[in-house]
Amino acid sequence: MKSLRSHATDESQRPIAAGRRLRRRRENFATEGNEKVAEPYTQTMARWPRYRFRTWARECLPRPLAYLFPPGDKDCGRHEWFRTDERTDLCWHCIVGKREHMPTRIDSTSRLWQGLNRAARAGSPSAQKIIGRMIAEDEEARRAMSA
Repeated sequence: MKSLRSHATDESQRPIAAGRRLRRRRENFATEGNEKVAEPYTQTMARWPRYRFRTWARECLPRPLAYLFPPGDKDCGRHEWFRTDERTDLCWHCIVGKREHMPTRIDSTSRLWQGLNRAARAGSPSAQKIIGRMIAEDEEARRAMSA
């Protein structure tokens, strides 16, 4: 039969753990080689970032129900961008997130790019259309970097 006494609160282990914590503090264990101080864990870190549930609901629900979950009207704090027109990017999660479009280069090693290439070679018209847009975006980014 197992002992009912908890090993986690065993009195003999407490001095060892306390000594370890003291050594780590003394040796700057958490911040060694780093100017930033480690951020303490807070309750807000355990939650999803603002408006992510609304975005998930808009993606997963049928269109008539998705309208019940509009983008948030306050800043979400962690924007994820999509191109809305030639000059503007918008955030998926909030209506505050708006910026001038910033073209990006293609990462040819990414699994997304490689999967799109395979689908396009297999004859998928939607993959070919997406690849065409991505190549145009890459050329635009290359021109912007050289200018």
